[in-house]
Amino acid sequence: MERRLAALVIIGLVLLLPGAAAVAAPAPLPLEVSGATYAEYDARSGVWLLRGSPVVITRGPTRLEAAEIRYDERRGVAAAVGGVVVRHQTLTLRAARAEARLREDLVVADGEVAVTARRDGGEAKLTADRVEMNLARRRVVATGQPALTQQDARLTAARLEFDEPAQTVAAIGGAELILPEGRLVAGRIDAFLHDERAQAKDDVRITAGDLTGQAPQATLDRRAGLVTLNGGSVLRRGGDVLTAETIVVDLRAQRVVATGGPRLTVGEPGK
Repeated sequence: MERRLAALVIIGLVLLLPGAAAVAAPAPLPLEVSGATYAEYDARSGVWLLRGSPVVITRGPTRLEAAEIRYDERRGVAAAVGGVVVRHQTLTLRAARAEARLREDLVVADGEVAVTARRDGGEAKLTADRVEMNLARRRVVATGQPALTQQDARLTAARLEFDEPAQTVAAIGGAELILPEGRLVAGRIDAFLHDERAQAKDDVRITAGDLTGQAPQATLDRRAGLVTLNGGSVLRRGGDVLTAETIVVDLRAQRVVATGGPRLTVGEPGK
């Protein structure tokens, strides 16, 4: 063990082992390591193998925790497995595996990944099979059945791009927003979390109670409970069909206002 500790000092990495005092290296890397119960260094590859319960690597505002971390000092890459947790300001990532590319401020994680963001309006949670998190920009890109939930709203798509400082989410490819008041489906949905608004485009469809509608694009004002269908809209209720340039649907009151050449076709009852 003394040889391993000596090697730690030589390469300039500060390692804190349980029951051992901190050792100051002459030219340390901008990293601090704690919680390791086992440390092994390969001088040929420049790779550290660290194990603990958990091992903790801290670099500025970023903290990486895992049962096992392989740190490549030449590339500045930490590969972590086993109960991985990455904390960075308001973001917390949990995954089975993750690679922290510390010089790029990038974390790539897979295996039932969950990212939570603390916000004044309530916590937002993003889950996916794979996540890339840019630490410098606090931007998260999720693929593999990604879903973002906040309170009673759920947003899914083939790809979710979450910009934490701007509080925006871009849902791209088969996007679906599910609310207690209804459901919004489109090729793309851009959600604005700070004021509970959304913009949808590309084959937009809505469902609210017994109302179904479609349009090239739509906007949602969640606080007002309104969906506005634009660009040539169609709304159906049973056999009744309403067409217009713009149709505004009150999701809560189930009321509709149509403008721009509205036309109503009333179907026969029971058909």
